[in-house]
Amino acid sequence: MSYWDEKHSEGKDDFQKACMDVGHKITSKGAHFIMCCVDGSRQSDIAFESALNLRRKFDHINVYHAYKDVPDLQPATWRHKALETKFDCELVSKVPASLYSLTFVDRCGNTVNDVLHQAVDPIYFSPESTQRSPLSGPPDFIVMGHHGRKGPKERRASIGSTADHALRNLHYPCMIVKNLVPAGERSYLMAVNGSNVSKRGFDILMRLVNPRDTVQLVYFAYSYNHDLTNAEEKDHITDYYTKELREIGPVNSEFKIVEYAANMDLAHSIVEYANESSADVFAIAPRATRNPSSITEHILTNVLLTVLLCKN
Repeated sequence: MSYWDEKHSEGKDDFQKACMDVGHKITSKGAHFIMCCVDGSRQSDIAFESALNLRRKFDHINVYHAYKDVPDLQPATWRHKALETKFDCELVSKVPASLYSLTFVDRCGNTVNDVLHQAVDPIYFSPESTQRSPLSGPPDFIVMGHHGRKGPKERRASIGSTADHALRNLHYPCMIVKNLVPAGERSYLMAVNGSNVSKRGFDILMRLVNPRDTVQLVYFAYSYNHDLTNAEEKDHITDYYTKELREIGPVNSEFKIVEYAANMDLAHSIVEYANESSADVFAIAPRATRNPSSITEHILTNVLLTVLLCKN
């Protein structure tokens, strides 16, 4: 696929290169490694259940927890031994022993974000690295709740500090669970455009989509721009994604163009459309960077749906 062969220019951010390498590997694999970050909070339990629901027959699921060993300051249900027993009991009855793992790591005074980054940094899976990750292999998708033990933010769609750190600094597609991703048939909504980044993001999304799921791809176009170049771009995008959905999409899939008016900007138009939809998961494919664009920031903190960030 030519869009995965895009050459990196001189001085290209190593972070983006690594994200693209991860994405390309994901799209060439038959089974995936789904890593779910938990902390004992209700929202992390919802994320765990969502990860189980997303898991296909041969996918590996990993439950990851970075704990601070101060039992006197924690409810009994938050202590790492209790959590380890809880998730092991849930997994052993649902997943073959060879296809799940528990990774519980003592923070040893470090922050959750630092320990998580050290666990999944691609460099620690390299044969040349002297420091090894505690994981058995690099994750393909990272799933976590949009807030943790501190509870929900003032705005319902806002995300916590750990989720924000993951979205900015981890090299993997991240799913931030705001609502339970159901078992069985699911509905995915993705905002797309004509860029290679968007095409690669769609390819990543399709690794999670099942034959009975519903997929809607939406291109948001400025309604007052009627020049010839814009019309040709719309035709190209329509032809590309219509063909892709016909070839690899589920039966229940569609591409559509939504025009937004002059009194609306792109970010607000996307958020409004997503929040009025009945989709289970909203996906976007921003260019991989540690400083997301204002559009990406606005979407992440205002869309009420579970968000899949297909970084590449």
